Amino acid sequence: MSFHDTYRFGVHAIIANADGKLLLLKRTYGNKGWSLPEAGSTPANRMPRRTGHHPT
Repeated sequence: MSFHDTYRFGVHAIIANADGKLLLLKRTYGNKGWSLPEAGSTPANRMPRRTGHHPT
């Protein structure tokens, strides 16, 4: 097992609308709790140097 098989990058996002309401996801499996949107990355994915998005 190599480093890439054991550890992977993951991210969570905090997404809010103009009223300050947050986007949450309700799981339909496991503990069925609420969570922030999330995603994982595989070794084949490359992280962008910058997104070009600048909050106002």
